[in-house]
Amino acid sequence: KTTKKMNETILEATNLNYVYFVFHKLVSLYQLSLDNDAYKGISYLNLSGNKLFQIEDSLTNLIHLTELNLSQNQIISIPKTISRLVGLSKLNLSFNSLSSMEHLSGLVRLVSLNLSHNEISTISELSQMKLLTSLNLKNNRIEIIEKLNKLKKLEFLNLRSNKIVLIQNLDKLSQLQSLNLSDNSILFIANLKELRNLQRLDLSENYIKQINN
Repeated sequence: KTTKKMNETILEATNLNYVYFVFHKLVSLYQLSLDNDAYKGISYLNLSGNKLFQIEDSLTNLIHLTELNLSQNQIISIPKTISRLVGLSKLNLSFNSLSSMEHLSGLVRLVSLNLSHNEISTISELSQMKLLTSLNLKNNRIEIIEKLNKLKKLEFLNLRSNKIVLIQNLDKLSQLQSLNLSDNSILFIANLKELRNLQRLDLSENYIKQINN
């Protein structure tokens, strides 16, 4: 079906919970009439594989949304209004064109965040997301691991394919089970001895010549 016909079908529906608009060449969220009451109660929205370059305010009308997939679009920035999605627990923004995670800090109930395959260089905004258990930052431009020590519930962390030289600010992540630091520029192993629950560690494709502590 065309996007228009699918949207018309949805607007006639009642008790919607899960909505998928995947690979439909959407260029704007306004094409979906998200301010209509038919969308109001949905908890899951998948808009991956479209041509969205921004997140319009109409998305924030979905006050019951708990899971949002915006992967494989062309999104370049995150609006301040995204913090209105107070119940959001899972967010996938992978394979976009984000250079910053500004305004994400307001999503304090997130437990899973995927920002892989973007252009992000700094990650200090993450320090407020203290409920995160899963964080994927693979294939970005991160040079420094900063403020991740505050994410005490974190269990899975993927930092593969960045520009990291030093392992730091991870030693207080007592719940961490899986850590991927492969394909970086790490010269020596350090600051990992306190990770008592770590079960999987990937340090392949680095420049490691020394192990400290």
